[in-house]
Amino acid sequence: MYPGSALIIGLLAFFYTWTIFFPYVQNQFGLESTAGIALGSSLAGLGAMVVIPPIIGTILDRTNSSVIPSFVAATLIALGGISFALMTASESWAMGKWYWYASSFLLGGGATALATGLLPPLVSQWFADDEQGSAQGLMMGSRYLALAAASPILGGLLNLLGFSFGFAMAITLFAVAITIILGGFFWRFPTAEEQREIFDQETTEESEGGNGEAMSFGMAIKDARFWILLVAMTAASFSFTGFQQNFSLILVQGLVENAGYSEGFITGTVVPTFLSINYVFMAAGAIFWGRIMDYLGGPFRTLILVYGIPATLYAVFFLSYTMLIPVLIVGALIFFGLGGEPPVHYAAVPTLFGRENVGKLLTYMNAVSVGMGMFFGPIVFAFINDVTGVYLASFGVAIVIRFVGAGAAAVGTRVASQ
Repeated sequence: MYPGSALIIGLLAFFYTWTIFFPYVQNQFGLESTAGIALGSSLAGLGAMVVIPPIIGTILDRTNSSVIPSFVAATLIALGGISFALMTASESWAMGKWYWYASSFLLGGGATALATGLLPPLVSQWFADDEQGSAQGLMMGSRYLALAAASPILGGLLNLLGFSFGFAMAITLFAVAITIILGGFFWRFPTAEEQREIFDQETTEESEGGNGEAMSFGMAIKDARFWILLVAMTAASFSFTGFQQNFSLILVQGLVENAGYSEGFITGTVVPTFLSINYVFMAAGAIFWGRIMDYLGGPFRTLILVYGIPATLYAVFFLSYTMLIPVLIVGALIFFGLGGEPPVHYAAVPTLFGRENVGKLLTYMNAVSVGMGMFFGPIVFAFINDVTGVYLASFGVAIVIRFVGAGAAAVGTRVASQ
């Protein structure tokens, strides 16, 4: 049921496809700089990770039900959709930017929070420790496949309805309906009998740092593994989203400004195609790295590879970003590696700290680490580009920070084995 739910929820994870709207916003308001537009993506990340998931994750733990947190999310999505519709009808950036920022936070962030703050804790309740990586990987793989479909669907709707009030309301009504139906009627916690069956199947083999102890948030922050994982996740998220949320503009810079392709071809065809291809590779990467985590016996060993491989490919990507076919190939390889980050992060929390408070622990850790990386990554990437006129320096920063994350994971491996 949950892989199928993840497939549907992936269509609503607008934060990951928010970059599609950047060129439309830029053209509608005649903007020259990109930092103001990218701030919308940062705010979507703030909603998707920092603010909204801790709220619904805490409610989830306290009620042992997905109904109330789902209705809270649906309300925020509806408010964000109205703001998005008003933005498409605005004539000036002075007014339109406030609707853009509100819709980014509430619609882009609120809809994505279902996938980041509600579904992963629910999935963790249904699987034993030695299956967490594979379970979260399958869930994330399904979500990425949906994101691959979401990009051309959004592109098709934009071609059909335009960047308009009608387009905004169509995606909003769909998101609200799906949130209420899944959260209110299909998602649930395992019963006491089902929990006994799950825990009876737990293996006695020791995993990396796993001790089976259910920790509260207060207990977890006294554990060195908590802080090591926090540093690693923050570094990875900064470079992940900084690259991901700016690549439509990176492709425009490389293929339009430097290689001479038409902007309509790049924004209307190449960017949606690029998104689709890369999310297919992210789906494969999520399933692959989730299984690798279970095989290696813990998250830290896996994260060294998941962080390190894309770091080296970033440099290759920048060197080839003026060539259409090479940039698609290298981008796909990068996203295969990046696809392993969320499922390993999600699986690491219940593996290291237990399931009893996983909703709160997972969402709070993501809020501090992944959320802050999501907020600062896109805007810093775009700001460096505005200052230097080229994305080279942004890639340099991203590479260094990814290796910081890999180093933290290496330290975590040693600490967890003590």
